[in-house]
Amino acid sequence: MLHRQRLLNLCLVWAFSGFGMAYAKIGLGTQFFDAVIENLEIGGVYNLRELRGIPYQVKNSGDAEAEVLVEVLQPEEKELKPEYEPIPDPSWIQILPERHRMPPHSKAFSDLVITIPEDPGLAGRHFQAVLWAHTVDTGLFGAGVRSRVRFSVGAGPETLKEERRRKAMVKLNFDIWPQTLYLSRVEAGEKYDVKKKEAKSLKVTNRSDELAEFVLESVAWEKALAETLVPGYEAAADPGWLELQPKRFKVKPNSVREVKLFLRIPEEMGEKKIGFLIEARLPIGTVVSRSHRVFVNVLGGSKE
Repeated sequence: MLHRQRLLNLCLVWAFSGFGMAYAKIGLGTQFFDAVIENLEIGGVYNLRELRGIPYQVKNSGDAEAEVLVEVLQPEEKELKPEYEPIPDPSWIQILPERHRMPPHSKAFSDLVITIPEDPGLAGRHFQAVLWAHTVDTGLFGAGVRSRVRFSVGAGPETLKEERRRKAMVKLNFDIWPQTLYLSRVEAGEKYDVKKKEAKSLKVTNRSDELAEFVLESVAWEKALAETLVPGYEAAADPGWLELQPKRFKVKPNSVREVKLFLRIPEEMGEKKIGFLIEARLPIGTVVSRSHRVFVNVLGGSKE
């Protein structure tokens, strides 16, 4: 995926004693911000221009001629995207040509060639590299712009995630009971154990023949869902007032798992009626339900 344009402009002011001031502007930009390539093979050689039809491009947005060098670097830890690792050897990527003499306000193009070594241990791994285009021989001042290249030997992380989601949805067969839970005696200003005080909880039933895993959490009401609030109740200002335990759990095949509820509602919310929305999702992040509700009649603050 190639998208967005990142421009970095640096305006320099040179002061010359007794001769006034002269101004020069230098800057580099690129439309090559983030390239994501997957299904590369061990031992393969790939030209990104041939794969995607778009070469690496750098623009001299300054007012003067510039010598520009494009280098391949290993990313810093903070730059890494989830599930990617730094490219072991920057020489896996060649920039052809890597150096350009660029007139003011001009563009230059290079081919980006990726070579995957003959190493079976690379299968299924995802790598990230940095392309750093920068001016050279400019003395104290210079300009540069960084881009990302991400590539996978085999399917990429997003493709694998979608496949896991698809498989999980195919085998999913569950329900959460009850759909709506009403709590009528909740004290504000204290931790309220719903199971202990009102003998109520949620039951998650896995009707499939395979182990299922869920994450249940109180979430903010979306505008469309807020319109379904029971009249007289207001959406919880803080979904965190309702805690579900366990939050993440597994349910054995053809089994039921109990989830307990705990409320900690501030004293200033006493005498209010509050609605909570519960979201069920898979550990990979796929939301499978956002239709269960807990309606709470809050009494006054806890007694001294």
